[in-house]
Amino acid sequence: MIKNITDREKTKMEISIANCLKCITNDVNSLKMKDKLEEPDYIAALCLCFPNKLKNILNTFFYDYLFSVTGIFCHQKPIAQIFDEPKGCEIGDLLFIYIHTDIQGNKLYNSLFLQAKISNEKRISLSSEDDLRQLRLYTQWPDFSYKRADPLNGTKRCIVPKTSSNGAKYLIIDPTHVSFTKNNVKKDIYKIAFAHDPLYLNNRLSLELIGLISFNTGKPFEERPDNLDIKDNTWSKDEWSKMIWDIINITKSSKSKRKNIRFNSFSRTTIAEHCLYYTQQMDSGFYSLLFEDIDDKNITSEYSTEEPNGLPMIIIESQEQN
Repeated sequence: MIKNITDREKTKMEISIANCLKCITNDVNSLKMKDKLEEPDYIAALCLCFPNKLKNILNTFFYDYLFSVTGIFCHQKPIAQIFDEPKGCEIGDLLFIYIHTDIQGNKLYNSLFLQAKISNEKRISLSSEDDLRQLRLYTQWPDFSYKRADPLNGTKRCIVPKTSSNGAKYLIIDPTHVSFTKNNVKKDIYKIAFAHDPLYLNNRLSLELIGLISFNTGKPFEERPDNLDIKDNTWSKDEWSKMIWDIINITKSSKSKRKNIRFNSFSRTTIAEHCLYYTQQMDSGFYSLLFEDIDDKNITSEYSTEEPNGLPMIIIESQEQN
């Protein structure tokens, strides 16, 4: 993990990340075709425009590490069907994953699910049935099975402990700060709230990401052995780790588009700002380790009438250097 981040470094890095988030969202806002940005537009902006800029920030601040940041956007998300509920709920709107490889080659894994809500309030009440189901998932983790998660439909998960954690929170998006000026440049578009009713803003996304890579927030998960069948359920007793790898594996074969902000379907291996699978190649040859085996051949055609399912993801990977 990233060690010894001083308060001064944290402050500078937070400002850099926050300003970057404002810039990419403002840029996407200028592309919109409707009157306003919608929730998936913000998520698409984070997945598709943020990775390369975040990678540059991290490499600037941490000289002893190499970073790779990958983003994937999918709109049709997997559903958790809680056994005693008539309807299911989304597992989340965005999944952040952090993978650190130390000098000996040992790996550490961290994860953070975020459920997005658009609001400019500091206190947000959850009243709809959908909201309450989502809150129950994040605070009680009742047993559930997957829907809209082919090929894992019907697979059961029993997450423990059955309580809220740093691994599942809410992303509160303030639409009033999208078109920003020098007068409100310190305002944050993206804030974080613990799973609670009502939701109270308690952090900024920029700081949350610094906490993720230092393991001060998020929820660690286990490494999965290579070359296992996607349905293999015997490799671990930790259901959280299984759920994270479930999401990774079904998202690998997803492809998407977002018409409102003019993001069309691209090859996942395209190296461009508006591609639907975004990673970057570094001069050192350090690529995304987690998704190095992605191939367009196993991805549904962009002309398909059905959009594959997956969960929007941003994967941060670091490698300790000599």
